[in-house]
Amino acid sequence: MKALLVSILLCFSVNLSVADLCSYNFTLDDLPNGVTGDIWSIIANSLIYEITNCSSIEYAGEKIDFWLYTRGGTPDGVKVNSGAGDTSILKGKKTIVLMHGFLCSHKNNLIPELKDAYLKKYDANVIAIDWSAYSMDVYAKVFCNVPRIAETTAKFLCKADSEQNIDIENLHVVGHSMGGQLAGLTGQETQAQCSKLLGRISGLDPAGPLYSLKSKSRRLDASDAKEVMVSHTNQGLLGYAGNCGTADYYPNFGIFQEGCSVFNSPSSSVFDKLAYPAVCSHLRAVDYMIESINSDSFYGKSCFWCSSCLANPFTGTRGVMGEHFTYAEAGCSYYMDTNAKSPYGKGSEYYGV
Repeated sequence: MKALLVSILLCFSVNLSVADLCSYNFTLDDLPNGVTGDIWSIIANSLIYEITNCSSIEYAGEKIDFWLYTRGGTPDGVKVNSGAGDTSILKGKKTIVLMHGFLCSHKNNLIPELKDAYLKKYDANVIAIDWSAYSMDVYAKVFCNVPRIAETTAKFLCKADSEQNIDIENLHVVGHSMGGQLAGLTGQETQAQCSKLLGRISGLDPAGPLYSLKSKSRRLDASDAKEVMVSHTNQGLLGYAGNCGTADYYPNFGIFQEGCSVFNSPSSSVFDKLAYPAVCSHLRAVDYMIESINSDSFYGKSCFWCSSCLANPFTGTRGVMGEHFTYAEAGCSYYMDTNAKSPYGKGSEYYGV
């Protein structure tokens, strides 16, 4: 109830549709036409909108693009045909799939930086899914289309698995915000379409609005992959509140992140400054993931206030957030402090390990 009240108050001061503005230098002027006035659709009208109008919203799978990046390949990537298109360029390498969020594309939302970090670490296929043809609309419409985008994505992955041996069961899907929810639904779809369970999902502050009260079949949850790592950086506002992974991590208590105060906003606009702590904290989950690719410094302790982890009920357990994540047992949650600037992770020494 408290989180809902805070969300409502936030919506009175700023448009909640700025949930996934795609860089730290955001301004409300960056919003597409028609989205700025989308204040109540998330809170009051979206549920009705979903029930009565989802089936009437247009969707075409060919508008979803798959951009392949490899070491030594063109910096701009190669677009692999959408849907059930040509997968012949894939060669059975380790494959990582990146999914951007609401109002974003594969060219922002820190996706280029995440892609570059992965290619520096691994000789791999990195596939960035661009669903910006549908992400840049009012939130309720985007919410309606996410399950359809998941169907299209799963169709592509199942085809690539059968024809080019990308091995879905070893695939790592990384999604931010609504992209995190898309990752979960894609995992459900690969199980339905080709009976393959994704190897891993990393949900980076998966979207909260409209998802928080949904059943597991309509959002990210621990059954969507063999392992589901979830980082909560703005839970209860723009991010999902509560555990939804194999292991859930709550840096700085999972709501507002260090270095994301109104005083850190680059904008002079009062409304931009009010929105900045939430949007910055929401985006910070991606930066944590980028840093973790070459580091295991996001070391956390289990916390009873965020889970009922019983692996070690007296002294707690340990876990590492990010690319090299670890956990004591399924269902554990972990707390950690971070620095306000990069490097964000404080390492195991901070916790006396």
